[in-house]
Amino acid sequence: MTRVQSRAYWVAVGLTLIWWCLFLASLIGKADHVARDGDTPAAEMLQPAEGDRSGTFGRADEEVTIIQATPREPGAPPLSPEVSSDPNYKSDAIFDGDIFTPTEVTGSPQTLTLNGPGPHHIKAGLYTASIDAVDGLTINCDQGAVFHGQDSLPYFVQGSANNVTIDGCEVRNYASPSQNGAINAKDPNGSETGGLQDQFQGKDWTVTNSFVHSNAGVGVLLSSGGTLARSRIFDNGELGCTSHGGTNIRIIGNKFRGNGHANAGDLGRQVWESGGCKLKYFGGTVHGNSFIDTVGTSIWCDIDCDGVWITGNDISGATNSCIFYEISDNAVINNNRCTGAGALNRGWFWEAGIQIAGSANVKVTNNTVSDSFNGITVISQDRTDPNTGQRRFDWHTENVSVSGNTISGCQFSGVAWGTTDDPSFTDPDVFNRVFWANNKVENCMEVLS
Repeated sequence: MTRVQSRAYWVAVGLTLIWWCLFLASLIGKADHVARDGDTPAAEMLQPAEGDRSGTFGRADEEVTIIQATPREPGAPPLSPEVSSDPNYKSDAIFDGDIFTPTEVTGSPQTLTLNGPGPHHIKAGLYTASIDAVDGLTINCDQGAVFHGQDSLPYFVQGSANNVTIDGCEVRNYASPSQNGAINAKDPNGSETGGLQDQFQGKDWTVTNSFVHSNAGVGVLLSSGGTLARSRIFDNGELGCTSHGGTNIRIIGNKFRGNGHANAGDLGRQVWESGGCKLKYFGGTVHGNSFIDTVGTSIWCDIDCDGVWITGNDISGATNSCIFYEISDNAVINNNRCTGAGALNRGWFWEAGIQIAGSANVKVTNNTVSDSFNGITVISQDRTDPNTGQRRFDWHTENVSVSGNTISGCQFSGVAWGTTDDPSFTDPDVFNRVFWANNKVENCMEVLS
């Protein structure tokens, strides 16, 4: 071997040794990374980051791939609360004392006519009025200003006008029709068949610091951009509040009590329509409210709700469920407290504190459910669209995460997921589409079916 060949040989050997050193160093780095990841609890590794709708859910021994949800319509709200970044936030605007006494009514009310948008400043007194809203209508009431429907007028304010503000008013004893509010942000002559119909909605209504009670049908109906905040919604016959469609709706820091009582003697109606807030085609936030003694379900999303946060609510005494998310998509149900739900007690897995049915992409986390008929149930159903009569294949129980909840004192099951009680429909694969981890269940019969 010549001197040149010898030099080339040792250069090659040196380069080979350097390559092997680099290779071994990379393996050591990967091993260290895996060891650090191994310190993370399995449930946390499986759980996507807050707000992340992709990735995998699964039980400790199984992973289930999440299919990315179909993008929502342009303008749909982001999946985050608009009032606080703190998930444990509860409004401090819920009122002093548990009971608010209605203003004592004596004598005949003064008929009030409001011309133009105002702003109108209403002094303390007893009034009756039925107002067709105009764009920009503003009604500011002093304490003690009462609008009384005399159990005959159908509404206090209603219509498809935009940017209406009602602040500080007591609104009572209106003969609001079924599914319509004494404060009614829609044209009652408009059709809602097939879902959201913008031309019939009054957008961007704000109802604050008001006392809406003792109305025949619904207390407050909101549409897109609507806000109901810091108000008392008591003893309305059918529902405390409702929405027939819309995005960016906020129901925040209110106290609801005794709504739905008009249907208490009719089992079918009690299940179908009565309650605290029933929302459909809805996107927005229900946050920091209290619900007491609801006849029916306290917070109910039913039919194509999408992009919903139900957080930090305190619910007691609902005869059906505290929270029911039904045939809808994309929701976070977090940090709510539910006690004493399910006195209606139809059996099986109904009347749960928190109940999910025919819905996809739902996170149920860090809630407390106690002393209810069932704890948390997830139900798969075969459903048809009430507007078309056609089967809806997208109303499918999938990618539901139930984690970090505390459940105690159930009469039946602490946690259950399975198929509908209709014997003609089975969905055994529903087990593979529900993630359950780190829940604490005490004094319940834990059922997985």
